[in-house]
Amino acid sequence: MKWTVRLVAEPRPGELIEHQVATTEREDLVSPATVGLSITEGKAVMESLQKQIVEAQVQHHGASTRSCQRCGRAFRTTGYYRSPLPLR
Repeated sequence: MKWTVRLVAEPRPGELIEHQVATTEREDLVSPATVGLSITEGKAVMESLQKQIVEAQVQHHGASTRSCQRCGRAFRTTGYYRSPLPLR
């Protein structure tokens, strides 16, 4: 039997991006030692998931960061709020 794990991202409604995370093939004979994933296989699946998710999050953050129209560098900001101190 062959198992394929896929990660499907939807960055915008209706837009799907699919990544193949892992593929595992097993014989049809099942024993207590071969049921489920091995620790090594589970770690490999999690590593691949983390890699795909972190890359997508970093790209999204980079694309959403505002930048200077003149030089292209990202603005440094900690947020937008009114100053509690009155201007003089």
